[in-house]
Amino acid sequence: MVVKPVEFRGKALDDLRRFPQSARRAAGYQIVNKQRFQRVWDAIEDTPQQAASMRARSELVIQLTEVIKKRGMTQAEAAKLFGVTQPRVSDLTRGKVELFSLDALVDMAAVAGLAPQVKIKRAA
Repeated sequence: MVVKPVEFRGKALDDLRRFPQSARRAAGYQIVNKQRFQRVWDAIEDTPQQAASMRARSELVIQLTEVIKKRGMTQAEAAKLFGVTQPRVSDLTRGKVELFSLDALVDMAAVAGLAPQVKIKRAA
């Protein structure tokens, strides 16, 4: 199999670098198979719908994890604030994006003082 050079577009490479090691490994496998993509999730997920959902959820997970770190919160403190259990916060901080619904992450972001917004634009 001849592997072509990988072409990262837009913020794809930056997005990839922000993911946990397991997600980067999965992306590496997909890169070999798909070669070109707009965003990391476009390479990992099977459909555009799944990729869009994972992009939104991953950005929320990243922002929530940053809030926890910046405030110096323990997982127990974050759990109390978000109204979830400590193991859920552990999943969040380990980047287990697939375990969270978009609704749950938006709710957590709102109680953390963030203002999540939906931005709509035409697909490339």
